[in-house]
Amino acid sequence: MPIESTSVPLEKFFDNSVRISSVIHCKSLGDSCYISAFEDFVCDYLYCSDRVLDHYPTLKKELADDLELEEVVDCMREDDEELTGILVRMDTPVKSYVAEGAATMSWGCYRQDWTWAADIADAERQAIEWAKEQDRVARQDYMEKQGKGE
Repeated sequence: MPIESTSVPLEKFFDNSVRISSVIHCKSLGDSCYISAFEDFVCDYLYCSDRVLDHYPTLKKELADDLELEEVVDCMREDDEELTGILVRMDTPVKSYVAEGAATMSWGCYRQDWTWAADIADAERQAIEWAKEQDRVARQDYMEKQGKGE
C-alpha cells in the first residue's frame, strides 16, 4: 500500500526534480538497532545544513568530535528526549545551465542534504523548496558566467 501524502502532489516532485531518498523516524532510534539510512546520516551529519543541526544544538556543538552511532543518538536525545519528527534525506540532480532557461541534468550526479521535519508533509514542502533553491543557485551561476548577473 503506497503512502498517501496530505500536502504535495507527486507531480511537484517531478516538476522540481527532487526526491526524498531516506526517511528516519527519530523515535525509532536506539538500542543499538540502526538502519543503514541512519548510518548514512551519521556519516553525513558533519556536513548537514542548519535545518537539522538547529534542531539538535548538542549535536551541533559536538561537530568537531568523531562520534559513534550511539553518541549521535545520545546528543539528539539530550536536546529532544522524545526524538520527535523525522530525519529526511533529499536529493536533486546537479543542473548545468547551457542557455537562459535551458539546463542539462542527470540523476547520475546529484546533490543531497538532510533536514529535520515534523511530519512527511513538512518534509515534502522542505524538499521542494530546497530543490528550487539549488536550481536558483545553478541558474545564477550560469548568468554570472555569462556576465548577466541577476
